[in-house]
Amino acid sequence: MALNGDLPAYLAKCRVPECAACRFGKATRVPWRTKGANNKGKLFTVTAPGQCVSVDQLETTTPGLIGQMKGIPTKMQYKVATIFVDHFSRLSFIYLQKSTTSQETVEAKKAFEAYAASMGVKIQHYHADNGRFADKAFVEAVAKERQTISYCGVNAHFQNGIAEKRIRDIQEAARTSILHAQHRWPDAVEANLWPYAIRYQNEIFNSTPRKGQAVLPIELFSRSEVKPKLKHFHPFACPVYVLNNNQQQGKSGPKWGS
Repeated sequence: MALNGDLPAYLAKCRVPECAACRFGKATRVPWRTKGANNKGKLFTVTAPGQCVSVDQLETTTPGLIGQMKGIPTKMQYKVATIFVDHFSRLSFIYLQKSTTSQETVEAKKAFEAYAASMGVKIQHYHADNGRFADKAFVEAVAKERQTISYCGVNAHFQNGIAEKRIRDIQEAARTSILHAQHRWPDAVEANLWPYAIRYQNEIFNSTPRKGQAVLPIELFSRSEVKPKLKHFHPFACPVYVLNNNQQQGKSGPKWGS
């Protein structure tokens, strides 16, 4: 990002400091055996956004908060996130769900396709694991839109590696941001904010360049050269302040009041 001019140029050659939250959030178990050579082939070569999209689901036992601005507070909680990853641009889309039911999974598909349509992209093919995506409701939803779908082999999750890797990357980045925020503001930040942490990290993935590339995933997917304004990005869970409504409208406040 520094080489592309998104960050100050001097940061391109600076020493990256150690971050305790990153070390904890991105820690993984070291494999005790050496993996063999990777001989996996590709589904097919994609040349445009929407030609092939990998989809998978992230499930967690930690209930996620459903934020509300109005209405009666709900007792329902997020427990699932369906993640779509476009093979051409590597743009990803996250849809939060309360369960893994076929109905909510189909709603996730519709939400992603509406998002893609807003950028002029038509989804043509899905690639998924066997399971919820092989249910009758999802298959019928795919056929209704004249799309196609392919599946991984039984217990061959590596065949859906694009979605699996994106889930891992977003999950590690979200865990890191929550750990950092908890350290800075322990009274306000809890693990139940994970739905917003993963959506925030997904926004960062879509709005920053991949290593060795100057074009952003959101630019490739939308076929537009309009870059997001990264100066508007702030650390996850940082405090914000809302301007008083009267002051926002230019009215004067009470002379002796607060």
